[in-house]
Parts: sequence; structure tokens; C-alpha cells
Amino acid sequence: MNRAIRAERKKLKLCAEIAGEAPQIERELERVEGKKAKQSERKKEQGRF
Repeated sequence: MNRAIRAERKKLKLCAEIAGEAPQIERELERVEGKKAKQSERKKEQGRF
């Protein structure tokens, strides 16, 4: 019983850590996706795909 409780507490702690980092992860993804979109746009303008 105690083992199951400890496992659930560990899961909850991990979820809380992820939730705390979510805004930073979202900003990083937006930054990376923005770079990829710009690179793709440049390639199209230059006639490369």
C-alpha cells in the first residue's frame, strides 16, 4: 500500500515539474518553429524545395 502511495506521489511531483516548465517549452517550440518557417520560406523564394 505504501509503495503505491509513494509511486503516485512521485507521478504527481513529476507532473507538477512538467506543468511548471510548460510555458518555457512552448516559447522554445514557437522560436524553433518560427526559424523553420522562415528557412522554408527562403528556400521557396530561391526556387529550392
